[in-house]
Amino acid sequence: MGCLYIILLILWPIAELHVLYRASISFGFLPVFLALVVSAIAGTTLMTIPKRGAFGRARDIWAFGVQPGKQLLATTAIWMAGLLLLIPGFLSDIVALLLLIPWTRDLLYYWFIGRKIQKIQHHERPAPEDVVIDVEWEEVD
Repeated sequence: MGCLYIILLILWPIAELHVLYRASISFGFLPVFLALVVSAIAGTTLMTIPKRGAFGRARDIWAFGVQPGKQLLATTAIWMAGLLLLIPGFLSDIVALLLLIPWTRDLLYYWFIGRKIQKIQHHERPAPEDVVIDVEWEEVD
């Protein structure tokens, strides 16, 4: 899995540059440059919005006895979308726009929770029918 991240880290900027090159050939330099500037401004704006009331909303949700995990993940997704919009390139902008759609954030939340549940179930205590040998040890010189 770590190797996949390294490959993605290398290939992502190359793909971004390729898409930018193709877009500048198709549409011209100025429209592509203006699109990058507008996306950077939108990213800056999006990164400041979640800070304003995210933890206050999470505290209010927690006061009603509900876990605020979904709210916190949505706030994190909006912040990540802003960060991705700051990165020059259209592929990162597409991923950022996907993070801004509420139902894709819900899919991300359920995928994340599903992975956590699998990890928790994987580390459960042994079943009663399993053989467990309980011994006491002593140090021998």
